[in-house]
Amino acid sequence: MRDLGIAPLDLIPLYVRAGSILPMGPSVQYATYELVWNDRAKTLTIGPRRGGFAGLVPQRRLNLMLMTSGKAAALAPATKSVLYRGKAIVVRLP
Repeated sequence: MRDLGIAPLDLIPLYVRAGSILPMGPSVQYATYELVWNDRAKTLTIGPRRGGFAGLVPQRRLNLMLMTSGKAAALAPATKSVLYRGKAIVVRLP
């Protein structure tokens, strides 16, 4: 019998349904802000920050990428970069 073992996530394909939001980054022990995608308008709404904790980063650069079929995530540059300061923002992606 062959030992299949467990492959690391960076070595196996990840299939994601079209229209899904896939946050990528380090593992964290707290909840993130709400993300809502509007496919018709091609907008991403980033909700307001709720609550706080010691060591909270006051602002964070978010690099957004709108994936289309046939585009490899590892090779695609960020579609848009925004500075999130805790207030709700709506970002239009091409």
